[in-house]
Amino acid sequence: MNLNKILTISFLLSWLSLPGMAQLPLPVQEAICSARLSPFLGIGISSPSSEYDRSEDSGIASPVVGANVHISIGGGWTLIPGLAYETKGSAFSYSYDNGIGRASLSGRNTNSRTLALRSTNESKTRTVRSYLSFPWQIGIRPFEKVPDLQFALGMNNSFLLGQKTTRNSFGTKTTDRGTDNLKGFNLGLLLGVSYRVIDDIAVGITYDHGLTDMSSSGVGFRERALRLTVGYTINFNPIFLESYSRRGRAKMKQYQTSKE
Repeated sequence: MNLNKILTISFLLSWLSLPGMAQLPLPVQEAICSARLSPFLGIGISSPSSEYDRSEDSGIASPVVGANVHISIGGGWTLIPGLAYETKGSAFSYSYDNGIGRASLSGRNTNSRTLALRSTNESKTRTVRSYLSFPWQIGIRPFEKVPDLQFALGMNNSFLLGQKTTRNSFGTKTTDRGTDNLKGFNLGLLLGVSYRVIDDIAVGITYDHGLTDMSSSGVGFRERALRLTVGYTINFNPIFLESYSRRGRAKMKQYQTSKE
């Protein structure tokens, strides 16, 4: 069994074991009782690192949406498991000179034929891969005077859902779908920082450094992404069944107020 599979199984088992924390001793329960659900959305800017670097390559910007569970374990430390849907990919453009020269809308010699010929000399390709991700991070608030600032380090366990490649080549547009020659799992290293601007809203930036070569054949590449997100913390703790009732949420709010 390779390292990726071992880490994936370990992560899923630890995530699924969270409801069992309700059976732990009271001091541990109290440490975790402040856990809250935080949905987030944002923009991911991605550009894979390839063995074959091309100057024509560029990154793409695409949406990311998901939710984290912030579990306080005391001393300013927080466990942050999560779930997210995200897309990553790249764009590639190529053009050549057909000898006619650049068409200019303001030039006297410009005509529709010249413009048409010029437009067929550009080829653009955009590739987008979609993932279902299970990030797992540990956060720390190191500065007592700035309690709203948090740094986080962790791993991103992502499962490939699909790939879409759109080509606009020499006047012809085509679309291909499929995950041939791609691996189904991507492991990444996460490094992020967030700041709570008001009580329930935080903004964050996270760098995702892919460790897995996603190509199963041919030229290898690894995912690289930078995510900018906005999260909203709600008075809901998905770990304990009490959170799923209005009475239970009221008790949670009372507990949180007593600790402040």
